[in-house]
Amino acid sequence: DPLLLSAGLMGPGKGLEYVIGAMPQIAKALPKAKLYIVGQTHPHILRESGDEYRQKLVDLVKKLRVSRFVTFVNRYLEDDELRRYFLAADFFVSAYPNTQQPTSGTLAYALGAGKICVATPYHYAREALGDGRGLLVEPRNSDAIAEAVIRVGRDPEFALNMRKLAYQKG
Repeated sequence: DPLLLSAGLMGPGKGLEYVIGAMPQIAKALPKAKLYIVGQTHPHILRESGDEYRQKLVDLVKKLRVSRFVTFVNRYLEDDELRRYFLAADFFVSAYPNTQQPTSGTLAYALGAGKICVATPYHYAREALGDGRGLLVEPRNSDAIAEAVIRVGRDPEFALNMRKLAYQKG
């Protein structure tokens, strides 16, 4: 049962709508797949515009009819609890639409946990996921995310090799 994870403070720059947009295809190909979106809305965003982005994501989940495949964990997690989500996950998806994103602590965490990482080609992801340690996908492209997850999800040997390389780097 492939478990996909996206974690960290939430806001419009995360590209989570593209990950959710990939779920109909992923669920069709891998019917036991689940996506966990873990983390609260960034405090600055919450003050400025409330939880508007999260609500937009919840509405998208309903519109795409993938509610049984997507779970939101809307709170700040202490390290131990966050670690459990990373240990349980098979995939970590980082879909920043802005390729100028300089870094990602959660992507580093996923590498260290030996997860299959699927990310848009922002600076840190290009460096961290090179040489087969993960998959880079086109920004703002749900189909590309779905194709990457399905490709790896259907090839256990490829997945195991990628996890080993990720863990070694992490």
